[in-house]
Amino acid sequence: MDSTGSISGLMPDRIRAFIAVRVPTELREQLIEVQHKLRGLLRNVAWTRPDALHLTLAFLAELQTNSLAGLSGQLAKAAGDTAAFDLEAGDLGSFGDRVIWIGFGRGADELAALAGKVRSLIQGLGVRDQERPFTGHITLGRARQRAAIAQVVAQYRPLPKWARWRVQEMELFRSELLPDGARHSTLGSYELRR
Repeated sequence: MDSTGSISGLMPDRIRAFIAVRVPTELREQLIEVQHKLRGLLRNVAWTRPDALHLTLAFLAELQTNSLAGLSGQLAKAAGDTAAFDLEAGDLGSFGDRVIWIGFGRGADELAALAGKVRSLIQGLGVRDQERPFTGHITLGRARQRAAIAQVVAQYRPLPKWARWRVQEMELFRSELLPDGARHSTLGSYELRR
């Protein structure tokens, strides 16, 4: 589906989907280097594939495909009502001893405001989103079993001087769960106001 709301190809009645910002190449390379260093400190972690590194604004567990056109129109409007902004990665963080991630410094408030708009419009369309509060992050890896992630996060130094980037669009992705991991495909792109 493109930003006009047209759907190409056949899809099931319900899909897993999420709205996200892509990670630019320079930052992706820095994140891969951090993952590489963390591999020596943490075992039994499934590391996010480089092509799957992204910044989720909202996750839609079961999106009905007949709501895609309406959702696409609302995302285009929300993007057009939001000015592009600069974003810079920040500190390493974790969700307990299960998920290790990179948070944000500069631009975190603008990011949270964009996520708030996206989540509000999703609720307005009756689409179910995860209910936990928004924490802007890029997931680096998930522990297959409990690991000392929080301890490693607290002690890990030094972090690189992160590449800053201009957030100029968000995307609607379909997520298909496959034996070798999730596969993401773009359903629509929505440009923020310049």
